[in-house]
Amino acid sequence: MSNWIVVVDDEALSLTSAKTLLGSEDMKVSCLRSGKDLLKFMEKNDPDLILLDVMMPEMDGFDTFVALRQQEREEGKLETPVIFLTGDLDDKAEQKGLKLGASDYIHKPFNSDLLIRRIKNTIKNSQKIEALTENATIDKLTGLLNKDSGVKKISQMCGSEDGVLIILDLDNFKLVNDLYGHEMGDGVLKAFAGILKESAQEGDVLCRIGGDEFMAFFRRIYHKKEADALAKAMNEKMTKACRELMGEDFDIPIGVSLGMARFPECGRTYDDLFRFADAALYQVKQGSKHGAAIYSPEPATEKEEDLESEMQRLTQILKERNRPGTAMWPGQEGITWIYRFLCRYANQAVKILFSVKREDGATQEGYATALTDFAGVLGNSLRESDAVLQSKPGRYFTLLPDLTEEDAEMIAKRVLKNWEESGDHPGVKIEYILECQELSAPGGEDKTHIAVYDGGKIIFISVDDIIRIYTENRKLCVVSPSGKYESRSTLREFEDQLDQTCFVRISRFEIVNLRKIQNFDLSMTGTIRIIFENDEDTWVARRYVKEIQSKLGQLRKGGEAHD
Repeated sequence: MSNWIVVVDDEALSLTSAKTLLGSEDMKVSCLRSGKDLLKFMEKNDPDLILLDVMMPEMDGFDTFVALRQQEREEGKLETPVIFLTGDLDDKAEQKGLKLGASDYIHKPFNSDLLIRRIKNTIKNSQKIEALTENATIDKLTGLLNKDSGVKKISQMCGSEDGVLIILDLDNFKLVNDLYGHEMGDGVLKAFAGILKESAQEGDVLCRIGGDEFMAFFRRIYHKKEADALAKAMNEKMTKACRELMGEDFDIPIGVSLGMARFPECGRTYDDLFRFADAALYQVKQGSKHGAAIYSPEPATEKEEDLESEMQRLTQILKERNRPGTAMWPGQEGITWIYRFLCRYANQAVKILFSVKREDGATQEGYATALTDFAGVLGNSLRESDAVLQSKPGRYFTLLPDLTEEDAEMIAKRVLKNWEESGDHPGVKIEYILECQELSAPGGEDKTHIAVYDGGKIIFISVDDIIRIYTENRKLCVVSPSGKYESRSTLREFEDQLDQTCFVRISRFEIVNLRKIQNFDLSMTGTIRIIFENDEDTWVARRYVKEIQSKLGQLRKGGEAHD
């Protein structure tokens, strides 16, 4: 198959010469006169290589190159290799072109043999990179797309293609592994991947999510009758394939359940469609299995389910599917709601923006690998309560709730250390900026809850329920009617956000809630023994007595103090 070359030059003579030369090498040639023509051409075409003249009016070669790469990113396309052509002998221009990411830079007038050789070498290298990139996107066992690649491709289609997102789960597959071994289990997964391919049409997307779960986006609309027919056909083929693999006496009730969500009826984003398809799948799995269900946004007309069943169903829908032990990757909308939640109920959050920069010495293949590796390192280096968003290629925004700036610096350094230990990434540099933000409720309202820790989990306590806050063995303890908890905030941070008419500092290490005082005794030395409503007590030094008496007097006037 001949290579397809696009030549972009504003000089007609140069276009004619290039077309004649490349045509003699059995190459397909398309000639364009401007950068704008190229961008429009690339919307519907995928040539093997572009020869791009630098010196062009309106939009020069460098500007065209930058716009092309942006267009390819937005459309989810692989980068087309570009060789710059120029009659300018300035070394700085050549350095600029190569720094932008061009594959080569050739000066006019060029040697014909040299130009042909460089074109062929560039295309050959590009094809190797494409093959490596494709291998990185494929699930090796089934030959389908892997989860990350499938999600990316389906996300792109959700904005432009009508169709249905399908989650497919093999029923009773675990019994195959238990009774026949994992090697036979792999054979069953391969067989089902073949069945899935037979059911798809050109342009559909198929991927393996993991284990015995698959996902597809079919570019056609299914109604209940078609969905049932698809499920029936798949299950019949599955039974036949398993008997061919394990013998006619195979009697495990293996099959496949399908959950479907239609676009745009059920939503216009991948996250929405996946959630609803998962809900439909759960409906099938809770029933007789081996069937299909299409999610409907309309209220159910059948018998209303009891509260316990509905609670279980909703919990199953909401349950995250990310790998446990790593940070969350909730997407743009998800991280927005996490941030808003923290603004209402948390003390503070730290934001870290990481940049994975490509510098001299980094190949396109190496940089792509580095981006994948860094995302893995980042997720594994953070806490389960942290959230990550890839804001753009090479940029990772992280949100870390209830940490001090010092703690966050330690985490950022841990990420960099783990990155360095993950392998060699020449020409790739990691940078970050960090910002610690005190959070407050929307509209400047006072916060009504504080975040504390209980066995490593964050819980929220109403400020009104706090009895006392004190430092003990270098730990900050928060006492409430439900128990004693630890917090990572400092005593000063708590004091700044509490209502000063109700809370008072009684020592360098303790704050108490005057509303929670049950009784107190004044000793001859002027110290006070405070007894709280939960039967705890503490002692107050003389210098704090006047302030306590004054605030208690204020509360009495308001009718809130104990006698």
